[in-house]
Amino acid sequence: MRKFEFIDSLRGVAILMVIIVHCSQYGRNYFPVIISNVFNLGLTGVQLFFIISAFTIFYSLNNRKSDQETSNLQFFIRRYFRIAPMYYIGIFYYLIQDGLGDRYWLGDQSHITVSNVLSNLTFTHGFYPYHINSIVPGGWTIAVEMIFYCLVPFLFSYITSLWRAIFGLGASILVKVIFYKILIENCLIIDVNLWNEFLSIYIFSQLPYFFMGILLYYIFVKKYGNLPILILSGIILICLPFFSRKGLVIDPRFLMGLIFLLLAYILSQKPIKILVNPIFSFFGKISFSMYIVHFAVLHWLNHFGIVDFLDIETTSSIFLKLGNFTIRYTVVLVTTGAISYLTFITIEQPFQNIAKIIINRIPKGKIELVD
Repeated sequence: MRKFEFIDSLRGVAILMVIIVHCSQYGRNYFPVIISNVFNLGLTGVQLFFIISAFTIFYSLNNRKSDQETSNLQFFIRRYFRIAPMYYIGIFYYLIQDGLGDRYWLGDQSHITVSNVLSNLTFTHGFYPYHINSIVPGGWTIAVEMIFYCLVPFLFSYITSLWRAIFGLGASILVKVIFYKILIENCLIIDVNLWNEFLSIYIFSQLPYFFMGILLYYIFVKKYGNLPILILSGIILICLPFFSRKGLVIDPRFLMGLIFLLLAYILSQKPIKILVNPIFSFFGKISFSMYIVHFAVLHWLNHFGIVDFLDIETTSSIFLKLGNFTIRYTVVLVTTGAISYLTFITIEQPFQNIAKIIINRIPKGKIELVD
């Protein structure tokens, strides 16, 4: 299948958003609340990744020419070799960087256990609060993504129309709310705060965003013109008054998910150069490596005391404060981009080629899935 530049560019936007919020968590930051809140919206770049992932998977699977069983096998091979090599390197690296000792995501546990490492290696760490994010920073997103991959064959078989996609989105929201209501009142671990954070990132809290990607796919292929733009804009306006209702259906992430859905459809119809361009597309291509690498870059910049570049402690100038942050962000972005490009061409691409070799040796049903 042909690739769409707007998809790579949106991946680029997503990783730039994620890095912004993590950069704001290092060094000296004395920003007004409104600016801090804008930076924190960068966290929703993860939900943009989920939307794009579901869209590209459904689009590529729709072009398959082989039988169901063989297509599913090829799908899992390609997905495994797309994610596992870089993630395994991340596990190895962050175990060395951070050691095996105490950290926030371990809750009341004192150290990294063998079962924790094994769950990360098998991508089952998303089912256990102490494992979901305690080895690789941001590793919870990989856990959620892999669980979604396991659901893809079933979802692709049964969500075969726009109306089923809408129903699926509604059902995923209902499942999210039901499980949240049940689990928030029945904490299964000692650390209540950690339990609450787990409930905000585990699979059921993220399912609606994957279904938004599936919905985007059906809106895209059905060619509805400007009608989806009008409908989605209306829904967003209706949701705006409920923006601050955290923990319920319409929380900030959900509203941003709808905005991303609208933005992705607009860009699919008319690529806007300020967002769809070679720079964002480049970052999008190496975004997975950047996601794994940028935490390490921030760690070492902080370790060597080079996360602040201007003296802002004695000034009230918002321009100097933003200037300090901009320099930090630029340094992190350039360093992360350089390292990630190297890991992309030396790790990601070679293992994707290995996946293609394995797939081509499968006797029947050779298909090409989008990365």
